Amino acid sequence: MNETTPKISVIVPVYKTEAYLHRCVDSILAQTFQDFEVLLIDDGSPDRSGEICDVYAQKDRRVRVFHKENGGVSSARNCGLDNAKGEWICFVDSDDFLDTTYLDDFNLNDSRVEFYLQGYRVVDAKNILSVHRFGQKYTNVKILNFLIEAERNCILNSPVCKLFSRDLLDSHRLYFDLNTSYGEDHLFVLNYLLFIRDASVNNKCSYNYVYHESQSLTRRIVPISELLYYTVQCYKLQVEIIENIGVSDREEYRSIVNIRLYSNMMRTIHDCLNSKVNVKKDFYIVRRIFSNLFSSFVGLSLYQSGLVLMLKGCSSNFSLCLFRIVMFIRRWK
Repeated sequence: MNETTPKISVIVPVYKTEAYLHRCVDSILAQTFQDFEVLLIDDGSPDRSGEICDVYAQKDRRVRVFHKENGGVSSARNCGLDNAKGEWICFVDSDDFLDTTYLDDFNLNDSRVEFYLQGYRVVDAKNILSVHRFGQKYTNVKILNFLIEAERNCILNSPVCKLFSRDLLDSHRLYFDLNTSYGEDHLFVLNYLLFIRDASVNNKCSYNYVYHESQSLTRRIVPISELLYYTVQCYKLQVEIIENIGVSDREEYRSIVNIRLYSNMMRTIHDCLNSKVNVKKDFYIVRRIFSNLFSSFVGLSLYQSGLVLMLKGCSSNFSLCLFRIVMFIRRWK
């Protein structure tokens, strides 16, 4: 590793993951690509995670540890961004793990671009649950050659399985949004896409995203305000990206924007109706915001378009009753 400027800085936010942290860090240190540093950001973890981080720093000069008060994953990642020395920034979650070829699989030496991407696997303790990857390798491509495929495969939802230029992040002062803890990963990636001209895409997927059984039993309750904040910011960024691309390609990407917007609408309405607090007031706000955001039905099915039309065209009270029925049927199925 270059002592002053490593090629890659791997940023790992750490919070209450002592059971998985050894596997994560060991998989990073075992990389076939050697020119990197690891920044372990202990986000005020109440378990032994911070101690484990310190042990790694004592044993391996590539590891640096930062202890901070708990502020959430975005705050921890931002701390990593402020302290990284590498030419490229890579994020790894502390309960996930990498194949040994992960950093090599970006093929940094094959091309000089502003963004490197690959896919990922979703795994549990025994099995590969799903694979999200690109259909082929693109050595040097413009943004649209991978953007639609990346959105459809949920590859842009997270900062993992990507390399970001530290110079570009610094010059545009790009950080994770501290105003929300929902969808901030996607917003960070979309913000970055506004400033890049080209990318290198690999069809490898050597990042292992670990799905824990508890995730299937409980779902985090997200305040309606955060759901709406993410939805509006996501939509604005995607529309701005549309404005930056060729006219001939806008229709296809617009369908991706509408599908995401519809998904966010249904999630927000579901949580609104199940909150049992200020349901009418929140629903009216939700209805007004989504009615204004939908300007076309490109990409939506007839059923989806119908629900959007009813949300936009029917009275607030009728819409509320309608979506109560829809959510009941969806839950019953």
